[in-house]
Amino acid sequence: MKEDMNSFRISGKEELFRKNLLSLRILYEHNSILRAQITLFNKFKLKNENLIHADFEQLELKYKNLKTKEINLEKKIENLNRKIIKSTQVII
Repeated sequence: MKEDMNSFRISGKEELFRKNLLSLRILYEHNSILRAQITLFNKFKLKNENLIHADFEQLELKYKNLKTKEINLEKKIENLNRKIIKSTQVII
């Protein structure tokens, strides 16, 4: 605080100015802490958004794979049904 007083060339007798200067310094430090917390929060937020995006892409891929398996199983079922129908038909 003495450095601040000297840089503004203020005599040490002005108590009100000292209190205001101290309050400003405390506010500045608090503001710096808040800015650091916001920066950290934004980094975590971005990381979480990236993770969510990656999870969504994985879910899309799993859905496509399951859809392909479903189509293949439906084809197998159709083929089996045809074979069953052929095997049960009476030859005329």
